[in-house]
Amino acid sequence: MPLPAAFPEAHCNRAAALFELAQPQAAIEACEQALSLAPDYADARLAQGMFHLQRGEYAAGWPAYEWRTKTARRTGEREVGSRRWRGEDDLQGRSLLIHAEQGLGDTIQFCRYAHLAQEQGARVVLLVPGTLVALLRTLAPTIEVLADGSGPVPACDFHCPMLSLPYAFRTTLESIPSQVPYLGAQPDRIARWRASTGLHGLRVGVAWQTSAAGGLQDRSFPIELLAPLAALPGVRLISLQKGAGAADHAGRAVELGIEVLSADFDAGPDAFVDTAAVMTSLDLVISCDTAVAHLAGALGRPAWIALKHVADWRWLVQRTDSPWYPSLRLFRQPRRGDWGNVLAAMRCELERITT
Repeated sequence: MPLPAAFPEAHCNRAAALFELAQPQAAIEACEQALSLAPDYADARLAQGMFHLQRGEYAAGWPAYEWRTKTARRTGEREVGSRRWRGEDDLQGRSLLIHAEQGLGDTIQFCRYAHLAQEQGARVVLLVPGTLVALLRTLAPTIEVLADGSGPVPACDFHCPMLSLPYAFRTTLESIPSQVPYLGAQPDRIARWRASTGLHGLRVGVAWQTSAAGGLQDRSFPIELLAPLAALPGVRLISLQKGAGAADHAGRAVELGIEVLSADFDAGPDAFVDTAAVMTSLDLVISCDTAVAHLAGALGRPAWIALKHVADWRWLVQRTDSPWYPSLRLFRQPRRGDWGNVLAAMRCELERITT
C-alpha cells in the first residue's frame, strides 16, 4: 500500500524500518521524502544524520545530528548562561564547559574531546553524571571534572554538549582522536584486584547484558552462549557484569564456569573504577555493545565486541575494527538475532590463541 503523499511521519517511520533491515541508502531516501514535505521535521533530519554517520559520511552526518536538540526529547539542549560553541570561536585563553548527555558509554567515548579543546588553549570544565567523576578525573589533572547537579553550573565563556564536539571539531574518519588510553585506573585498586583475581590462565572479562532502559535489550546476548568459551582449557572468564544482569545471573554464571567477583566490586557511588582496575590485569574483554565496551576501548585494552546485525552508528558498517578504539575488534551478527554465530566465532579465535 503506498504511503500517504502528505504524511512525513510515515516516511520517517519507513526510514527507521529500512534502517533495521540493513538498507541504509533506502532509509536516507525515505528521510528525504519526509523532508521534502516538512523541511524542519527534526526527527527526520536526525535520523538521516545517524544513517550518514553509520556509513562514515561524517561531513553530512554531524550537522544533521545536531537536530537532536530540536526533537521532542531535545537531547543535548541546555541553558547554562553562556554562548554555545560550534567550533567557530578561538578558544585560546577562554573557558569551555562541556556537558555530558545521553548514556554513560557516550560520555566515556566522547570525553576524549576535552583534550582537543585544551590543545586549542581552552580551560576545560566537564559536567558529567556524578557516578563518572572519579573515572573521568583520570583524563588529565588540568581538566576540571564536576558532578552534574552537585552545585551551581560554573560560569564559562562557552558551552558545548559532549556529542556536539565531533561536529565542532569537524571530525572525519581520518581525524578521529583515537590515541589511547585516555582514561586510567587508580593504582591502589589495580593492586587490590590483581591480588584478588590472580594472574594465572588467560583472563577474559565478560559482560553480556545492557541496561534494560532505552529499549537496548537487543544488544544483549544470552549468558549461556559463554559456556563453550569457559570450557576452553586455560581460559578463565571473569564477570564484569553489573546491574540487573549481574544480580539475575550470578548463580547461573558460576554454573557456566564464569568467575564472579566479590560483592564490593564497583559497589560504591563511583561507576567503573573497579572495572577499570580489573581490566588492567585482563588479557581480553568480551562485551556486548554497552559501557563496558567503551571503557575497554578508552583504556586501550584488547576487547572483542559482540554487535547486533544493524549496529549503532558509531560502529559503522561491515568493519571488524573501530577507528574510535584501536584496541577493539568487532564481531557482528551475520543475520538479525543470530548471537550463536558471533560467540562461536569468538570461541574459535580463543581456541586459536590458546593452542
